[in-house]
Amino acid sequence: MSQLLLALNDATAVQAERRAASTQAVSFTTGDCRRRHEKRIRRGAVLVSEPQPMGYGGSDAVLQDGCGNPLNLHQG
Repeated sequence: MSQLLLALNDATAVQAERRAASTQAVSFTTGDCRRRHEKRIRRGAVLVSEPQPMGYGGSDAVLQDGCGNPLNLHQG
């Protein structure tokens, strides 16, 4: 079962800690992490980390949405 949690972007301590630690609120899978990452940057997304190989396999890139929440792109 998959679940999606949506939270208001407010100034609570929990959300501030989450943003400070760059803990991703959601992860999207893609067949081409680098291409998706570059497309999102061209559209104005804020870069947190470039696509990079992950120890658990695949590669990840992290971007911020318009509210400052980190979003993960994962290529398996």
